[in-house]
Amino acid sequence: QQSGIQGVYPLWGSTPEQITEEFLALEYKTVIVTVDGTRLSSDYLGKTVDTQLLDNLPDGIDRCAEFGEFHTFCTYGPMFQQKIEIYQGKQWADGRNHYIDFMLK
Repeated sequence: QQSGIQGVYPLWGSTPEQITEEFLALEYKTVIVTVDGTRLSSDYLGKTVDTQLLDNLPDGIDRCAEFGEFHTFCTYGPMFQQKIEIYQGKQWADGRNHYIDFMLK
């Protein structure tokens, strides 16, 4: 408030289900690039985020990954001029976090 900037919080009051349904309906395409190995298996690395994946996440994993369970990379969305073409590289870990490298095609 002191800076004169007003925050806009369009997601407050929405459920993770509402947010992810809208996100997917807008045709965003994302892949999982990092997982917290204490919360989610590294088997999720490289998976495309879609309704089936979200509906089958283990108990206690937030669909929006609000607790750092996983991180994604967006390859396409309404504001993109074209899809970002990528391919998977190696998987690696640095303790609890597991990663997968992606390269441009």
